[in-house]
Amino acid sequence: MKGLSNKWISGLIPAILVYISMGMIYCWSMIKGEIAYAMSCSATDIEMAFSLSLLCLGLTAAFGGKLVDYSEKLSAGLSTFLFAVGMMGSIMAINLGSPLMFILMYGVVQGIALGLG
Repeated sequence: MKGLSNKWISGLIPAILVYISMGMIYCWSMIKGEIAYAMSCSATDIEMAFSLSLLCLGLTAAFGGKLVDYSEKLSAGLSTFLFAVGMMGSIMAINLGSPLMFILMYGVVQGIALGLG
């Protein structure tokens, strides 16, 4: 594939992964009831996670732009790492039944990850 340069491949793959992970935020209304049921709490107990995630996404995107300008690969790698930590932490919070841990992992950690991405 001589037509595709390394620049396109190194930019396209992280972009696709970021958009896939952003789908996690946008499907919130469909999954919040199931998450609340799995944690034996009400949906209002974990509702703050969505708002906090969007807040962290916006703030990190606004103030983390210098990192993207410095190194796109570092930004993409850090975003991927934080998203994985946030996802695993969210799963652990669901298994433990901890709404506060879920709000921190889903809201703060994954929000920062998406903002960097």
